[in-house]
Amino acid sequence: MVGQAQLVALGLSPRAIRYRIAAGRLVRLHRGVLAVGHGAVSADGRRLAAVMACGPGAALSHRSAAALWSLRPYAGRPEVSIPAQACRSVPDVAIHRSRSLAAEDVTTVDGIPCTTVARTLLDLAASAGRPELVAAITRAEELRIYDGAAIEAALERARGKRGARLLREVLADWSDDRRRDQLLTRNGWTTLRAAYRQLDRDLAQTLRALLAR
Repeated sequence: MVGQAQLVALGLSPRAIRYRIAAGRLVRLHRGVLAVGHGAVSADGRRLAAVMACGPGAALSHRSAAALWSLRPYAGRPEVSIPAQACRSVPDVAIHRSRSLAAEDVTTVDGIPCTTVARTLLDLAASAGRPELVAAITRAEELRIYDGAAIEAALERARGKRGARLLREVLADWSDDRRRDQLLTRNGWTTLRAAYRQLDRDLAQTLRALLAR
C-alpha cells in the first residue's frame, strides 16, 4: 500500500501517478490510497488500505481487529475507529467515531495500526453478541494474548462506553468457569466444551466428537 501523498513526496507528479494507474502499475483502492503492482490485495492489505484512507489517528477495530488478532473470523467491510472530532467518511469502510480511544488502546500488528486485544474485546462487547464475545475471550487465552489487567485498564479509560457492562458480566462468568475447570483438573477430570449452536443443530454428532477425545 502507498499513499498518493507519499508518491508526490518521492517526486512523482499527479500526471505520472495517473499514467501509472492507467497502465495498471498502481491500483486505486481508496481515495489517496493505492496498491503497487496489481489489485490482488490480501485481506491484511485491504485492512491497511482502509486505515490509511481514514487518516491520522485511525486504527483497525471491532470485528476487523478481532480477525487480525485471530480471535474471530470476519470477512465483511473493514471496521476502523477514528477520533470523534474527525469528520470523514470512506466508501466501503465501516467507521466508528470514538471519544474514548486512547493511545494505550492502539498498537500495530503486521504493520497495521489496530486496537489492542483489550480494547478489541471491549468494542466487540458493544457491537457483537455474548456468544461471539465469549468465543473471542476464549480464543485470546488459547493464543496466550489474554491480559486481564489490560482489560481492566481499558474499561477504566472508557467509562460509560456501551458494552462495558456486558464485558464485565462475561468476564465474571468466564473467570468462574476457569476456577471450576482448575478444580476439576486437580481432581482428575477433563472439561470439554461445546457451543450451544452445536448441541442445537447436531447433538448426536457433537456428543460423538466429544466422547472421542
